[in-house]
Amino acid sequence: MSDQLKRGIRAMLIDIHYGVPGSYDLGGGPVKYVQTTDATNPNRQLYLCHEKCELGSTPLVDGLKPIAAFLKSHPREVMMFVNEDYVAPSDFAAAATKAGLLKYIYKGSPTRFPTLGKMIDSGQRVVMTSEAKTAPVKWYFEAYKSTLRETPYSFASTGLLTDPAELTNSCRANRGPANGPLFLMNHFITRSNGISYAEDSAIVNTKAAIVARAKACKAARGMMPTIIAVNNVEIGDVVGAAKTLNGLG
Repeated sequence: MSDQLKRGIRAMLIDIHYGVPGSYDLGGGPVKYVQTTDATNPNRQLYLCHEKCELGSTPLVDGLKPIAAFLKSHPREVMMFVNEDYVAPSDFAAAATKAGLLKYIYKGSPTRFPTLGKMIDSGQRVVMTSEAKTAPVKWYFEAYKSTLRETPYSFASTGLLTDPAELTNSCRANRGPANGPLFLMNHFITRSNGISYAEDSAIVNTKAAIVARAKACKAARGMMPTIIAVNNVEIGDVVGAAKTLNGLG
């Protein structure tokens, strides 16, 4: 995530799971890994990992600390997180606090947001949402209850995001209220095997493809996307596309 911050990324979709450290030995010595678990395991810890922690993981606090450090050194930056989390809200809140993020988290209304300038002035510059339940953490918003509207996210071929004839349909409503104040444009390909390929990102992550689809989504949904979600952010030019859509380049 630190590399993404350097590239200009200011919104992140992350996954959070419980896991426990483990190891295996196939004859070449012990190999450490993290095993996905549930809330009943007394040794559970929180990790950033997609689908299964066995495939790769980062302790959640270790992942969030660089975010807090970045916000401290960049006092005019605003961020947003959409968490696909499988952990108790109170456990996530404890990790965010331990990482030093709490003072930067926005604590206002989940349906009426201040201007970016007012958020910067207040110091509360991180909007934190979850796809799951968030109570009793008041600053943790249920993303698709009142805050965020979105497009579908299951696109199996690049033409669905680049063919002009497909763009309006690709922007159709998925989760979230029709009048949600923030709008997520999911702009990535997931093949039937569940894998994201760099060659797909090379096609859909171009500035031209992103700008064309964002404009189509504005026409279809009445609002320019607030967040553009891509895979392989190092490929293509999502930041350049965002600047163009904001009239900055």
